[in-house]
Amino acid sequence: MIKRKIIIFIALLLAAAIFVSCAPTTDNGETEDRVDVRADETAPEDIAPEEDPRIAAATPNLPDIRFDGFEFRILNTHNDSVPWLLTTLESEELTGDPFNDAVYRRNRTIEDRFGITIRETTVSGYGDVSSMARRNISAGDDEFDLYMLSRGYAL
Repeated sequence: MIKRKIIIFIALLLAAAIFVSCAPTTDNGETEDRVDVRADETAPEDIAPEEDPRIAAATPNLPDIRFDGFEFRILNTHNDSVPWLLTTLESEELTGDPFNDAVYRRNRTIEDRFGITIRETTVSGYGDVSSMARRNISAGDDEFDLYMLSRGYAL
């Protein structure tokens, strides 16, 4: 009897989740239209921020500071060491892959805006990042500006 009640409760919960997950609505209750930009359409970087509110809304309100060619150095794990997670923070060129191209555009925008260069060095695993971070920090070496550590190795 209890198992039957649990099964009915779970079925009702799943049904409620299906009905609740509708299209987003605006303040007046109307369904909001979403705009998806596909690869075959005009890409956002080809549109001026004044013309596209999506770009204007995503542009941070930061002061106009220049770092005169500062090289921001990152030590990260190689993507192959964590197959279920994309860890790439740097991309050298546009390849057509949406993730890679987004990383490339983001980094070039940041580099141009702030006058920096982003350089990523990858190692085989999080343990290697952790050991290099401990060694460099203990020695007072400033070889990297950012160490991408997983939670387990950040202690």
